[in-house]
Amino acid sequence: MKILGNDVYIQRGETWSLDFDVTNEKGDPYMIFKEWNNPYLAITVAAARYEQVGDFRRTYWLDLAQRFIEQQNGSFVLTPTKKFISTEALSLVNFSVDEAITYYGEYAGGKMVLDPDSDFDVTNFLFFTDPYSDGNRVYKYVKSYTVDPTWGFVTDEVWEEYTFRIIKQFTTKDWMEQGYLFDIKVLAGESVKEHIANILGIDATTANSWSDAKTQEYIDEIEDITQREEMQVLFDSGAPLMPTYDTKSLILQPTNLYVSANIQGGVK
Repeated sequence: MKILGNDVYIQRGETWSLDFDVTNEKGDPYMIFKEWNNPYLAITVAAARYEQVGDFRRTYWLDLAQRFIEQQNGSFVLTPTKKFISTEALSLVNFSVDEAITYYGEYAGGKMVLDPDSDFDVTNFLFFTDPYSDGNRVYKYVKSYTVDPTWGFVTDEVWEEYTFRIIKQFTTKDWMEQGYLFDIKVLAGESVKEHIANILGIDATTANSWSDAKTQEYIDEIEDITQREEMQVLFDSGAPLMPTYDTKSLILQPTNLYVSANIQGGVK
């Protein structure tokens, strides 16, 4: 694989890897809003020039309930994705819980509190410092803290560095030698399984944990033929969400991806 400008070039059959940090125009890392329901990262690859059999278009879904975090030794561990009550990073001089509450707490006219049961707990915000005042920001959130019951001071606070990194590998054996476009979005909303549960009038709170076999059983129970066929098509496609998304956030604009023949021996 090679990248020239904004264009990606790969050979058919090679494993194409996406690995990059997502930031906004300010350079702040992308943040998942705590109120989004069932957030997924959707990577869509589509033929750009001429039809492949069936007009090639494929969407790869990454569940944002968990993501890979790189460890100090270079290995990756799947961990719950951090979500925030605000999608704006807040400035601090030092990474200090007391300073955060002083600047953004109720006495300063803000909503930030020291209450683990509150959505506005200090752990649900992202902060940054600019230690050398050169625009090179460091981003962290409060992973945990303890409040002294006698004096009310914060002790044993733990801060965690934060980035939003996308890691995804693609196999390209069934891709044609041609031009493609790919884009990346964050989508959120009602899941297909939740929708099936609502159609049947059963508890939807545990629907996302259904096995494929159980989901198929429930689809077969839908009496309305049109609804049953719609759910079957969505289920067979692998789409986890209903197409009536509550949230649609574009991360990467449609980008050129060129696939060439593997002249080193063909596709195996």
